[in-house]
Amino acid sequence: DVVMTELPADQAAEILEKVGRRVGIAAGGRASGTLAERVNAAADALRSLGGEIDVVTDGATLRLRAAGCPLSSTVVRRPEACRAMEAFVSEIAGAPVRECCERGERPRCCFAVEPAA
Repeated sequence: DVVMTELPADQAAEILEKVGRRVGIAAGGRASGTLAERVNAAADALRSLGGEIDVVTDGATLRLRAAGCPLSSTVVRRPEACRAMEAFVSEIAGAPVRECCERGERPRCCFAVEPAA
């Protein structure tokens, strides 16, 4: 809340991304192996934060889908917080990630990782 209310939106987004990347580094940093192995490592890191995460293949896209959200009390008020988790997953997977989270009464994390073109 403090970051989002005290700073302009672009600066707040930048800080949330930096926080996510640093937490990703603290959780072990960039994983090695194939894209699928790195995405599974990111899923394991999310599980260590209390998330119930499945990795689902959707065509060429790998999706990390959760039964809930470890930041649910925050993202209900501040959906921008998903950007930090997006950066967290990207840091570990070593690939661009797009959050596709479900918001509402019961938020659920979702992160899409597509292979490089």
